[in-house]
Amino acid sequence: GVPGIASSQVTMAGIITSCQTSLVESSGNINRGSIIAAGRLTNHYYVGGCVASYSGDNGILEGFTNEGLVTVTGRTDTNVYLGGVAAYVNLSLGADEIPDGLSNRIINCHNKGEVRAEAIADGNAYVGGVAGFTSMKCSPMFDCTNSGVVYLGGKVVGGDNAVGGVAGIVGVGIANCKNSGIVEVNAVVNFQPVVGGIAGAAWPKALLGAT
Repeated sequence: GVPGIASSQVTMAGIITSCQTSLVESSGNINRGSIIAAGRLTNHYYVGGCVASYSGDNGILEGFTNEGLVTVTGRTDTNVYLGGVAAYVNLSLGADEIPDGLSNRIINCHNKGEVRAEAIADGNAYVGGVAGFTSMKCSPMFDCTNSGVVYLGGKVVGGDNAVGGVAGIVGVGIANCKNSGIVEVNAVVNFQPVVGGIAGAAWPKALLGAT
């Protein structure tokens, strides 16, 4: 986005902006560049170090690493989705599938860079070291780590905000994930955000087993 120019949406990442197919065995995919998003939007910011938006009926996000700065400094009428590896992940499970981590999952993804939200958002902010937002239909996060600073500043008007060392908001579960980075909130907010060393928030019935 360009400051002063209203755009409908920004989808920005170091490797893949938008994807609906499995991303498996991608251990060589490393982003070391800075991802800086700014501008005046009427719709969402999706900003990730490696992947911006990943959605579909099924899929696997595996083996991505971010080492660069990932930041949003613009203004939006809606939400900010910001993640060191992936900003927004929405993978659906079939009616007969269970979240066992064998099919849809986020696995072996790592963030070492700073994840920094300093936007003005009239909606909500979801900020995570590895993933900003995972839907309640998404399978668990396994073996993911964050060692970078995760920071929420700026101004957020909405009341559903989540900030976490590994994930801002977790879908159905998180296990064997570790965070050693600082998680800090210094934003002007109307509603206090939920903040956690591993996950800021979890959907109902999510299974938590991280360290």
